[in-house]
Amino acid sequence: MKTRWILLLFSSLCVGRLQAQMYHPFPIDSASWTVDFMTPIPFGTAHIPRNYVMSGDSVVNGVTYSKLYSTSDSAGTIANGPLSALLREQNRVVYALNPCCGFDSGEVALYDFNLNTGDTFFVNALFDTATFEVTTVDSEMVAGSVYRRAINLSATGGFTPFYAPFMRWVEGIGDVVNGPYYFDVPAVDWWALALCFFEKGLRVWPPSTGNCWITGLNETEKEKTSFNYLPSYVIVTFPSDAERKITVMDLSGKPMRFFSTNARQVQIERGNLSSGMYFLKIETSKNALNTYKIVFN
Repeated sequence: MKTRWILLLFSSLCVGRLQAQMYHPFPIDSASWTVDFMTPIPFGTAHIPRNYVMSGDSVVNGVTYSKLYSTSDSAGTIANGPLSALLREQNRVVYALNPCCGFDSGEVALYDFNLNTGDTFFVNALFDTATFEVTTVDSEMVAGSVYRRAINLSATGGFTPFYAPFMRWVEGIGDVVNGPYYFDVPAVDWWALALCFFEKGLRVWPPSTGNCWITGLNETEKEKTSFNYLPSYVIVTFPSDAERKITVMDLSGKPMRFFSTNARQVQIERGNLSSGMYFLKIETSKNALNTYKIVFN
């Protein structure tokens, strides 16, 4: 019996590795991403959720591109949003054309899924440039317990972009930290957090259930949440008792811990986490969301 379980475990690990090695192309139609844009305000964080929708195509200079729209409609109705970019993939590289300049600025590389650990990637955005380095390559689980290859990058040179100092690219999805078109952040002091990805009407990422659209934006933003930093933990005090879901994420957006609480005060232990900065995502039962930055010494 013991041998059988070992064989089953070994087979599962092998299947996971093969899934991660199988390339998943970037979607060209019938796909959508939900992204939460955030900025600090005096009593918390303001949120502006948006849907990015891939629908239809367009030919520019004889080359076919897929249309990526941005909309504030939770249903993803493209009539309510502008065209954000034209995208195409070739040899595992995703190229983008920005419509703001009449497509005259030329296409730029948005993703390169050929990269490996130690490789560099040059971001040539509309108003700034930056160099990223691949820190690690691992895998991300999506719906159906399937694994896809994931590339983690950090800005290392040039102008460090405020919109995406860290990125995590997942094959067939794009950046699961900042959203599919990570240039598209309103201004300085804003940042983005990808929430969900759907393809052909089915939720692909993240595989767990949870909210993909943030509502009740004005209800918890007025909360005066306080933080008390101690050597090995952080004490978070809320203004009232309420059911909350708390996620601790590293700077790449990877969830490190998750728990629920009804208490007015919680203690978040550092434990085996490395010292440094983390994101703290707090979601209430009313589907309102606050995102903070905390530091473990």
